[in-house]
Amino acid sequence: MNEFGDRSKFEKLTTGCFPSDEVESWEFTAIAAKLTNGIGVYRPVGDDHLKIFLVINDLVDNAVAKKIKDRYVQCSKHEYRRAAFVCTHLNQANPVGFNEAFETYEGMSLGEEDDFQAWCDECEKVRELADGWDEQSIAFANIKVVCEMCYFELKAINLGHFCFCGFSLFFSTNLKSTLRRFESN
Repeated sequence: MNEFGDRSKFEKLTTGCFPSDEVESWEFTAIAAKLTNGIGVYRPVGDDHLKIFLVINDLVDNAVAKKIKDRYVQCSKHEYRRAAFVCTHLNQANPVGFNEAFETYEGMSLGEEDDFQAWCDECEKVRELADGWDEQSIAFANIKVVCEMCYFELKAINLGHFCFCGFSLFFSTNLKSTLRRFESN
């Protein structure tokens, strides 16, 4: 947009923020659609003070849209996030170990067929005795769906990491006992 503004000597496309009305906003959206080979434009109805104008660059058919939607879950704490699968024993009160299908980290991209999956140490023992996941080990795990943010909170707690002000801190056993002594004084 900046390059087009420079070439066209259209100052508003090069200056950043400026007051505008809805008609002019539609004009800017049309320019953006033209420059990006957009196939359409859209403005969701919402707040009277902030109007959002979107350029549509690609269509997704219903089957693809359903597949994408099925990967997400509505969380009462974190809103709409990618789904994750955990055993029913993982909790935020008592650490019970944390085993994953593969090493994960927050914000990682997953392949189309990948999901965040974790289970506690007891589920791992049952799974190992069965030489993998079978009907009995799956029944014992009683898998539940959580959002990816809840997944990483469970991971931090069950691995002995505690989140504080956005930073993950590892508390060793000695530090935990020191903190308990400090709190009791």
